[in-house]
Amino acid sequence: MLAVPFDAKHYKAENDTLIETFSPNWMHGGPRATTDGAWAVFIVGMPRSGSTLTERIIHAHPQAFGADEDFTLHLLSGSVQHEFGLDGSWPQNVRDLSPEQLDRCAQKYERAMRTKAPDARIISNKDLANMRRLGFADRILPGAKFIHTRRNPADNCLSCYFERLRPASIPYASSFDNLALAYAENERLWAHWHDACENDLLTVEYEDLVNDLPAVARKIIDFVGLPWDDRCLKPHEANRADRTLSVTQVRRPIYKSAKGRADRYGDLIAPLREALKAHAVEA
Repeated sequence: MLAVPFDAKHYKAENDTLIETFSPNWMHGGPRATTDGAWAVFIVGMPRSGSTLTERIIHAHPQAFGADEDFTLHLLSGSVQHEFGLDGSWPQNVRDLSPEQLDRCAQKYERAMRTKAPDARIISNKDLANMRRLGFADRILPGAKFIHTRRNPADNCLSCYFERLRPASIPYASSFDNLALAYAENERLWAHWHDACENDLLTVEYEDLVNDLPAVARKIIDFVGLPWDDRCLKPHEANRADRTLSVTQVRRPIYKSAKGRADRYGDLIAPLREALKAHAVEA
């Protein structure tokens, strides 16, 4: 698989722009849609951090649907400039949208998702790139829930490194230095959204999920606003067609062998731990 160049400086600069544009001051007083977005759930995080398992817990509920990696929000955020004749580009142009225009964005997103699950009470979307669009989601879908899946930094980065991740969408996965930066930036963005967004946010730790599935599954289901259903304890039995790289893992019962994976490599992954430390991530 061919490598794709990763521009770390540009990657960080894009996140700087997002944080500046969707500042807490503007988010807490800026325009917002009037539609009810409580039906929508966004799952974000690093690849290989437990996002697929988290979504399958939701999808196992009879009143919910997991839409997998749906790119509707990405397409929608990129279309507002042309759609509404705005002068600026993403992400700054979101500040120019009126509540009525934000409502139209919300309606487009819901129509697209409802084509997949017309009667579902809750529909989740686990396009991990939505980490960069949560500010937009917060503006167009008041009441939507945001879930961040987090995993031990060394385990997470090593898992990404070993897997054949799509270089076009995840170009940082072939380098320890780039993986460490991406992990740190993921944490930085989530911390910002935690301060800036008005919607509710939840962090799901991968290690907690595999150690105590019943407790964490109940927490997830309660967070998204559904009554408990025991089928959520058997996410591997949920009937769906996964496109994710985690498909073989999530179609079998919960296993714990991936936890602490990095420890088995000792000094062989010292460069990874040093890279994480350089980006202020405790590994």
